[in-house]
Amino acid sequence: MPDQTIDPELISDVLSLQRVAMQLSLASRRRLAIEIEGFGLTVPQFIALRALSNAPEGLTMSELADASQQLSATMTGIIDRLVERNIVQRQRNPDDRRSLRISLSESGKHLIQQIEDQQIKRMTRVFRLLSAFERKEMLRLLTLYLETTLAELPESQPVHP
Repeated sequence: MPDQTIDPELISDVLSLQRVAMQLSLASRRRLAIEIEGFGLTVPQFIALRALSNAPEGLTMSELADASQQLSATMTGIIDRLVERNIVQRQRNPDDRRSLRISLSESGKHLIQQIEDQQIKRMTRVFRLLSAFERKEMLRLLTLYLETTLAELPESQPVHP
C-alpha cells in the first residue's frame, strides 16, 4: 500500500506512469516483432544485431550475450542461425586466439540499415503529430525517466541500449 503521507495526486500520477510505461514497453516489443518478422528475424536476433551494429570491431560471445541480455548458451543458437543466413560472421579474436569475435557481415549491415530506415519512417509519422516543442519535451522527460530508472538498478544488472 502506498505511503498515505504522499500527495494522492502524486500517487495517482505514479500509478498512471507505471501503467503507461508497461503498455508502451509491451506495444513497442510487439511492434518491433511485427516489423522485423518481414525480414525473417526474431526479437532476440534483432537485439543481437543491434548490439553488433554498435560495435564495429565485433564482440566476443560473452560480450554479446551481456549486451543482448541473453544466456551464453542461448546466444550460441541465435548466432548459429544468423551465421547460416550470412548476416553475421565469426572470426578469431586477435586479442585471444582461443575465443571468437562476432561481427556483422556486409549483408548484416545492409539488413540493419533497412530495418532502421523502416523504423525511422514509422516514428516520423508519429512525431509529425507533435510540435517541435512537444517532441523535445517528450524526449527530455523520457530521458530523465530512463536515467533515473537506470541509476536505481544494481551494478550487477547492466542495461545496454
